[in-house]
Order: sequence, then structure tokens, then C-alpha cells
Amino acid sequence: MAPCVKCFLPLALVLFCGMSLAAASSSAAATSEATPDDPIVIMISMDGLRPLDLQKPGLSTLARLVREGASAEHMTPVFPSNTFPNHVSLVTGVLPEAHGIVSNVFKDPERGKFSYENDPTWLEAEPLWSFLARAGLPSAAYHWVGSEGLWKNGLGPDHWKPYQSGISEQKKVDQILDWLDLPAGQQPRLMTVWFRGADASGHRHGPDSSQTLSSLRVQDRALEQLVAGIEKRGLWPRTTLLIVSDHGMVEVDVAVDVGKRLKQAGVQATLRGAGGFTIIETDEAQRAKAESVVRELGMELIWRPGVTRAPIDNVRFGSGVIVAPTGTSIVRSTSLRGKAMKGAHGYWPDAPEMGAVFIAFGRGVSPGQRIGIVSNLDVMPTILQLLQLEVPPVLRGRALFFGEAAAPRE
Repeated sequence: MAPCVKCFLPLALVLFCGMSLAAASSSAAATSEATPDDPIVIMISMDGLRPLDLQKPGLSTLARLVREGASAEHMTPVFPSNTFPNHVSLVTGVLPEAHGIVSNVFKDPERGKFSYENDPTWLEAEPLWSFLARAGLPSAAYHWVGSEGLWKNGLGPDHWKPYQSGISEQKKVDQILDWLDLPAGQQPRLMTVWFRGADASGHRHGPDSSQTLSSLRVQDRALEQLVAGIEKRGLWPRTTLLIVSDHGMVEVDVAVDVGKRLKQAGVQATLRGAGGFTIIETDEAQRAKAESVVRELGMELIWRPGVTRAPIDNVRFGSGVIVAPTGTSIVRSTSLRGKAMKGAHGYWPDAPEMGAVFIAFGRGVSPGQRIGIVSNLDVMPTILQLLQLEVPPVLRGRALFFGEAAAPRE
């Protein structure tokens, strides 16, 4: 592994690689005069990876990236602390109320039901791949939310891969290295790639289970091959690798079928979502009774767009949201594909257990730097600055610099 360059450049975030896109994006990229020294950012999201997971045995590559790179104490996710909202915030730099992907499942009054969709036209804020295309820089995405095609302005990643659950992380690494081998004018300057991380196994077996650790070890070996592949190509002087996650996870102590309890109380309501958070849709006449039931269950019910710890002023949040105490899981039934759900997320983002991971290694990173607590919203402006692009004022975060303490928020 090549030594890290001590020049204190900003951190970055990116996602997804594969398949050639339409001419709108590629023609924009063609306007850029590439050079062998152009910076590259590779952002890998390890779904559900927690900061404490980095201390577990058998994850030697992650441990080395922390030791020889920069890492945050934790990264605070956006609300709700679920996969789709956070992955979209990572590549738009704004909150879910602004980018519109308010949960993994929701209903839009005009478009209808959204359920784990990867169509970029659902995004109401411009994603990174479009920013880069407008600047004439090629990008790639592999299984990143909202990357499978062109955004509303007709721009998107030059290469992308549609989601397929059985694709191994090794195959994703092979694709990243193939992209790095492209000629200078076609080589993606940004790659955003999703790894399964600890999420699926953590839900089924628990975040501290042997099965979850075994899954992470396999992915750690894939990262080892990526690091070695970048070194073999002599690309570390111009490459920054970011390892992030979307949220943490907590062991489930109690599972509550909130929908069933509402129905028993005579409340007509539709719930969308599970875990620590669900959207509720009901009419005005049902609200008082619904709130009474939810409070009795020890949960919070916030009507849109009411006062809350996170803004929910978007019609896709339905009538409002229900948030469970950390460790209590909202379920439609007490099972997940026939087995008890043992891990959950979706809770308030300031819950310590929801903290995500942020690691940076390579170009511009001084070894062993610790950068405190950062925000999910800091990733996109950091990536733009690292790629020497202007950071638009609409973004809610700020670019991070290695070696500097996190600036206080206004």
C-alpha cells in the first residue's frame, strides 16, 4: 500500500459502477480534457456498518485504512436512519424532505407507491453524477440508490449497474479496477459502490452475531484486493478511497405490531415502513385516537409538518411519522421472512447506536487523523471540493479537511 499524501485535502463520497449510459452524459464527459493527474474518488458504502464493528477481529483491511487514513468518531445519518434516505443524502447533500426519498417505502400523491426504487427521476434534488456530467467529468455507480439511469435534466453516470442481490463484493471490486483501466478521458473520476455491509445479516441474526462478522470478513478481503489493485496501478497519488455507511444498527429487544394495535383501537390507518420508523397515513378524524394508542406504546407520533427533531415537510411523509424507542422494532408481524428480526435501525439519527462509519484513505489524507463527529451531509461537498468542483450553496453540509477540527455549525 502506497504512503498517504499529507496535504490535508477534503474528504469525499461516491457510489455505484457499471453499464454505459445515454449520450447526454457521455457527450458532456467528452468535453473534459483529462490528464494523468486528475483526482479520483472511490466511495464505498458498507450498509449498516457501525464504528464499533471496525474493532472486530479479522477485519484487517478496514483496520489498516483507519490506522493509515482519516476516520470519524462516527457519522450522523439523516432522519430516518434507513438505507434509501441516507444513500440519497450522501449523493445530494440535502435532507430527505428536500430530495424526496423519505423512506425505503412511501407513497407520492401523484406518482403512487415507491418501494425500493432505483429510478433517478424519483429524486427531487440533483445527484452527484449529474453534477459531474455538467462539469464534463465521467462517473460510475454500482448498486447505488437512484443511479440507474438519467436524472430529470437528462444527465447521470456514464457507467452503472442495475441492482442484483446475488452480486458479490469481489465482482464489484473487479468492476472498479476495470473502470480504473479505462483510457484517461473515459476513466470515471467518481465511483459510488454499494456493499451489503452488516445490514442483511444484522437484521436476521443480530449486529453482533458470528454470521454478521463472517459476512464482513468476506467484504474486508474484497477491500484488500481493491487497495492492492489501486497500488499496483500506481494510482494512490491521485485517488481517495472513502468507506462510509448509511446508518448503524441495534439489537431488537421488543417487537410491536403497531398496525394491529391501531386496528384494535378502531383507528383506520396505513403504515409504511418497519424497524425504528414508520410513516402513518390517516385522516384528521383519526388523529387523536391514533396518537393516544402510539403514546401508550411508548412511541412518538409527529404529524406532518409539525415540530420534530428532524424536518418532515414533504407530502411523501404521509400524515406523519411514528418513531420507536431505540431497541423497539415496529413490525407488521413479528417475523422477517419467517424468522425473528434481531437487528433494526430507522431511529432518531442522534441515537448513538445509529452512528455510521466514515473513513478516508489515499490522496490528501494524513495517516492516523481523527476528525470527530461528522454529518452525512458533509460528504457531498467534500467530494466536490476534492474533485476541484464548486460547492453550491444549497448543500446543507460543509467540506471536511483532514487535519482540521470539525468547524462548529451555525
